[in-house]
Amino acid sequence: MTTEDELALAARDAAKADETPVRSLDLDVDAYMSELDDFDMTDAQKRELLQTLWSIMRGFVDLGFEVDVCSVVFGEDYLLPEDDSAGVDSSHPNKPETR
Repeated sequence: MTTEDELALAARDAAKADETPVRSLDLDVDAYMSELDDFDMTDAQKRELLQTLWSIMRGFVDLGFEVDVCSVVFGEDYLLPEDDSAGVDSSHPNKPETR
């Protein structure tokens, strides 16, 4: 790894550390209780169901924001190419380079 790569990684890590955490939304169980009126459940069971579903949905959202797919596929040291890099060298005259 070059010094330039190490500096880029350090800058990326510093930027992540400076990010303000997003406040998670709180579940308002009473707002959704009427959606479960057709279910043969007690209010306590309805509340537990809503809290469980909320927890599952929040988990998927958190997972979606936390997963860095490129790092998973290419490793932790993966860096995006600079805009001026020659990432693709195509010698075909009729096909432009795409990024």
